[in-house]
Amino acid sequence: MRRKLSVKLGLLFFILMLLIELSLFFILYTSISTQRITEVMDGLLARGAGHKDVLENNFDASTLRHVTLMEAEASTDVIIANTEGDIIHRSSEGKPFQEEVVRRTTAAPESGSRIIEDNWRENPYVATLSPIMIDGEYRGSVYMFSPSETIRDILSQLSKQFLIVMGMITFITLVLVFALSQIITRPLIRMQRVTEKLSEGTADMELDDRYNDECNCQLKFQPYVHPIFSQR
Repeated sequence: MRRKLSVKLGLLFFILMLLIELSLFFILYTSISTQRITEVMDGLLARGAGHKDVLENNFDASTLRHVTLMEAEASTDVIIANTEGDIIHRSSEGKPFQEEVVRRTTAAPESGSRIIEDNWRENPYVATLSPIMIDGEYRGSVYMFSPSETIRDILSQLSKQFLIVMGMITFITLVLVFALSQIITRPLIRMQRVTEKLSEGTADMELDDRYNDECNCQLKFQPYVHPIFSQR
C-alpha cells in the first residue's frame, strides 16, 4: 500500500515538474537560437557594410580585387554588381543561387544596407545587400552570402547541448521527486495503520511526530478498559 501511494504521488509530481521544465527549456532554446541567428545575420550585414565603406573611399579595380580576395578564403562569399545589376567582381564562381539573388534584387540605394535573404531552412545561402554611394551617387552594390549550413550547424550543436542538460535534469528530478514522495507518504501510511487498528479496537501503536511541522508530541493509543473492570 505504501509503495503504491508513494509511486502515484511521485509520478504526479514528476509529470508536473517535467511539464514545467519542458516549457522553460522551450522558451530558453527559442530565445538563444533566435539570438544566434540574429548574430550571424548581423555579422554578415556588418561585413558587407565594411566592404561598401572601403569601396566608397576607393572605387577602382585594385580595391575591387582586394575586397573579393579577402572573401576568397572565407566561408562567406561576396559579389559586387554595377548599377545595372551586372556582376563585375565575385569571390567564387559557379553559384547559381547567388546569381539568381543578384538578378531579382532591386538595389534601392535609399534603403541602405539590409538583409535580402534570410530563409536559411530552405535556401543554401542567406544574403545581405549594401549599396555603394559615392558623393550621393549610386555606383553599385555589395552582396554578401553566408552558407545556411552555418546556421544549421549552430542550432544542431545547441540542440545537442540542450538535450544533454535536459536529460541530466530529468534524471535528477526523477530521483528527488520519488525520494521526497517516500518521505511525504511515510507519516500518512502510519496514520492509516493506526486508524485501521482503532477501528478494530486493538490499537496499541505510537505516532511519533519527528518532523516538527506543527508540534513536537507523541500520541499513544491504548485499548479502552471500563472502570468497573479495572477495579478487579
